[in-house]
Amino acid sequence: MVINTFILIDANTLLYCRLVCKRWQKLIDAYVFQEKAALENKFVNNVRGYSSFSQISSNDIRKIELPWYVFYVISKFDPFNRNLIKNHCGQDLLNHWETDKSVLPSRSLMMSDTDLSFISQTLHGEHLSDPDFDGHTSFFSVDFGHIHTVYQQIIFKDYGLNDILMKTL
Repeated sequence: MVINTFILIDANTLLYCRLVCKRWQKLIDAYVFQEKAALENKFVNNVRGYSSFSQISSNDIRKIELPWYVFYVISKFDPFNRNLIKNHCGQDLLNHWETDKSVLPSRSLMMSDTDLSFISQTLHGEHLSDPDFDGHTSFFSVDFGHIHTVYQQIIFKDYGLNDILMKTL
């Protein structure tokens, strides 16, 4: 009965419930987060399930032996098997991207900073079938006459992926 109640509670509140007593902590750590992830997997992400469990059925999630905090992070953030790069298709021009001017070839130094010739658009009304494009119609292309080096810093902690979790997996 208590387990069924715990499964209905959101992940953040379960963290507080772990502090009530050792019995609750052991119960939540050993069973509740894993069961919660298995049950919610059927309903999240437009019924496609957590991206993190895209290759695993909901029943098999219960058989996975991982620490409780892995299931907590998946329930809260669902960080795996998704694109963490912002503006990955160039749909917002260079927002979220930085240009590394030290790597630019000497002939490109005369180019203005607003030259965006390496972001291309698909033909009007045509959509790229690759799911990584998320329905966007722009993409980065290489123009060897104007080579730019752009980069983006991804902070894994913003997606729930701390050092302990990364070492566990």
